[in-house]
Amino acid sequence: MGGNACKKYGVQRLTHDEFKKVRDKIYLATSTRATPIESLERESHGDVDFVAFSFDRDMIEQIFNTSDSIVHLGQVDNGEMMTSYALEIDLDPSTRATAQVDVIWINTSNQYNLATIFYSWNGFISYFLNARLRRFDKNLKLTHSGLFYTLELKKSLSSNPSSSVELFITDNVDEILSMCGLTRKGLSSIKSEEELFAWFNRSPLHNTKHEIISIGEHDLDVVNNYFAWNKNQPDPEVDEELFRLAVKKFQHYTRFLPFFKRMEIKKFKTELRAKSLVKFNRVRKIEDYLLRTYFQRLEKLADAEIGYIIKESNFIIERRVRETGMKPSRENHDKIIKAELINSLISKMKQKEGLM
Repeated sequence: MGGNACKKYGVQRLTHDEFKKVRDKIYLATSTRATPIESLERESHGDVDFVAFSFDRDMIEQIFNTSDSIVHLGQVDNGEMMTSYALEIDLDPSTRATAQVDVIWINTSNQYNLATIFYSWNGFISYFLNARLRRFDKNLKLTHSGLFYTLELKKSLSSNPSSSVELFITDNVDEILSMCGLTRKGLSSIKSEEELFAWFNRSPLHNTKHEIISIGEHDLDVVNNYFAWNKNQPDPEVDEELFRLAVKKFQHYTRFLPFFKRMEIKKFKTELRAKSLVKFNRVRKIEDYLLRTYFQRLEKLADAEIGYIIKESNFIIERRVRETGMKPSRENHDKIIKAELINSLISKMKQKEGLM
């Protein structure tokens, strides 16, 4: 997004009138398979954004390549999530525009509905919904894929996080809006910044100062415009009933979060315990036994080879802990280490005898 991905194909910025024509042309050409993302009026636009299902990608690209009124100049893929297309589009019989069209690929209906709102109105929705939700907990994060809780995993209370895991809460846009005391009612008819700002200020969680602190730096004009507009608005009268309802909705949709947090922490500690049992000296001790008993003609493995065996053993142990519920124990780990050592020693023996 932003219009820079396809510069090499000669795409140009669009006036707002051109933007609307390109948006409507693509929407109709794709037989409504690509849904336009709402944008506020501005002097010029760098691109035109759409949301579409991943399974429609081949059909949409076929339309771009075969349409009489569209010339597909090239494209830039941003992983599996988004593709930027450089398209020449006939706006009318005498006017053609070279535009960047970004399509965000979505897999489920819930994510489709969420993405059309999350990316809308020039970043305003994603910015401020995140601000609202972080009033409940700073580890909450809203993306086009849903609402997540970022659980930081630490080896000890005083240590820095060694890893983190994203716990899924919901991808239902109505549930997410209800936690903020908002609904989709009135969104589709918004035409101006002031209407958007007024819709947003209906939230009983309204607290501009907190939102500045919780989100921090940004480069969104619409956010700056909101803060400037809001200075001239009367202090909001918080509807206590709506506030309690929003809090109740949040508590309802996150009621299973403590359970999932405990499960992930338990799993993390189990994996730490598993890794602690695979030590360099322990692997050497098992290797010594194998060399004395079965591989008398072989020399010890190099330190780098032992390091590789430790890495592979840890990978196997972690997988079995997660998938089978295997409990970390010296006996279980020694079996895995022994198997990895035997494989390496057999390979060494075959190399020595010229069989590999």
